[in-house]
Amino acid sequence: MKLSGTNVPLDTLLLALIADAGKINVWMQTQDGYKGKNRPKSIMEALLNVEKEKPLAFDSPEAFMEWRAKIMGG
Repeated sequence: MKLSGTNVPLDTLLLALIADAGKINVWMQTQDGYKGKNRPKSIMEALLNVEKEKPLAFDSPEAFMEWRAKIMGG
C-alpha cells in the first residue's frame, strides 16, 4: 500500500470493484441505463479519491481557436 500510495487494502479495492460491476450490470438493464443517465457512483473511485475531469467542449469554432492559440503560446 505504501508503494502504490493508497490507504486502502487490495482486498477492499477488489471487493469494491466487484460491487461496482454488479451495480453497473443492474443499472444497464434499467431505463436510465438504456438512456445513459443517472449512472451509479463508483465505490472504488470514492475509496481512491478519484476525481473525473469534465470533457473539454467548445460552444463555437472560434472558442476552440482561442483556446488553441492560448495553449500554443500564440
